[in-house]
Amino acid sequence: MAYTKGMKEATIPSECPPVNLTDVARIRTEIATTQCRNGKKILEGCNRINFSHCESIDKFLESKRRHNQYSRIIMGQLPELPEMENSQTPTYDDVALYTLRDLGGLIQYNENNDDEDFIWFAITERMKESLCLFYYTLEFDPIPEKSSRFKPCRPLSIWEERHKKYVEEHETFDYTIWRAANAILDSRLEAMKLEIKSRLDQGEELNSIRYLGPGCYVE
Repeated sequence: MAYTKGMKEATIPSECPPVNLTDVARIRTEIATTQCRNGKKILEGCNRINFSHCESIDKFLESKRRHNQYSRIIMGQLPELPEMENSQTPTYDDVALYTLRDLGGLIQYNENNDDEDFIWFAITERMKESLCLFYYTLEFDPIPEKSSRFKPCRPLSIWEERHKKYVEEHETFDYTIWRAANAILDSRLEAMKLEIKSRLDQGEELNSIRYLGPGCYVE
């Protein structure tokens, strides 16, 4: 979408120009070909440049180029896809259980060291809440957020409902981890809120509580 003329000038969603994915695929191919001619190595490999999966959302989904990406790429060795041979998480309930335990430490299982591998993580759709936890939990003074990171023209705006439904039906592993991560975030936010409420009950002023971002506590 970054190659669509006029995209950068849009300030609200209604100003976003129509996206021609065929043009996106063509331009990406031209760029990759030019890079190869100049001796630059690209991810797809100079001997097999192919961006046909960019020509439409349907072709992209059919290519399965982003299938269950939480497997190993983000979460590490575990949890494993249930359909893998000798999977250590053979059901999706096991995947959710492992995520709650290892990502969030919500289930006690190791008495010798800390339970969770991640002291903090963010959920894209809940970035504001995620940053509230980041500042308060890790004791960082809040900083102004860069508005340039928030683009009015979102990729999902060109997806149809059937595309979204397809992803939900075929990305069970990712969605299982995503739902568990949301439960962890809910739990941590509630714990933060209860701690702040306790401090207020003991006489502290809300505006004197350090590491509390704007709008991060609402009674």
